[in-house]
Amino acid sequence: MNLEALTFTKELQHSLTTSFALGFVAVVHQCRREVSGVQDGAEKVIQLCNEHGLPIWLAWGTMLRGWALVEQGLPEEVEQIRQGMKASQANGNQLLITYYLGLLAESCGKVRQIDEGLNVVTESLALVQNDGEQY
Repeated sequence: MNLEALTFTKELQHSLTTSFALGFVAVVHQCRREVSGVQDGAEKVIQLCNEHGLPIWLAWGTMLRGWALVEQGLPEEVEQIRQGMKASQANGNQLLITYYLGLLAESCGKVRQIDEGLNVVTESLALVQNDGEQY
């Protein structure tokens, strides 16, 4: 996926803007079920965030990488989604929380953690009722 935003962020050389753009490109890949694009974008976000100390985007990259790895048949990697969510919430970030809860619920279903997946769906629906965010 060749996006002008990524080209612009490379020219700008601003790590926060670049991680934002890379993160959303990975989300677009995820919505299109393009697992390799998700993993590639997530790995780039994680590397950039580790280099520049960007904890919120690091959490996002971790969740997306976890989803991609679960999709590739690595059930234990659902833990990356949980870790990313914990880190995101510890930083006070609620942006796209229902989207990430959806990834976790889907991954729990894929790895046969049905009860946890249903609990995650319940949590997400409660958030929708409270703040109206819907992904």
